[in-house]
Amino acid sequence: MANKIKLTINGLEYCVVSEDSSEYIRALGEELSDRLSEITSANGFMSASQAATYIALDLLDDCKKTREKLSAAEQSVREAKEEATRANLATREAEREIERLNEELLRIRRPR
Repeated sequence: MANKIKLTINGLEYCVVSEDSSEYIRALGEELSDRLSEITSANGFMSASQAATYIALDLLDDCKKTREKLSAAEQSVREAKEEATRANLATREAEREIERLNEELLRIRRPR
């Protein structure tokens, strides 16, 4: 069920509807408000809108890089699974060959 959460970010009130918990959404709002304050304090010439744009670009950058890392990790997992499958097939083939050789050895050792 969706939660309706009121937030105050940088002195402005917002109403957010989300499936996430109100604690989580409030924590996001607090983090955003803190980042806005930090940026506008450090750069007196920067407006809240400019600071929000800067934060959005920074977050998008993080998101894009994280997606790229996830994609690379998923590819590595796929490759590892394929290699494990090949190794399992090779192991089964080797076991069959060992069994065949053992049977041949028994035939050779049998008294005639």
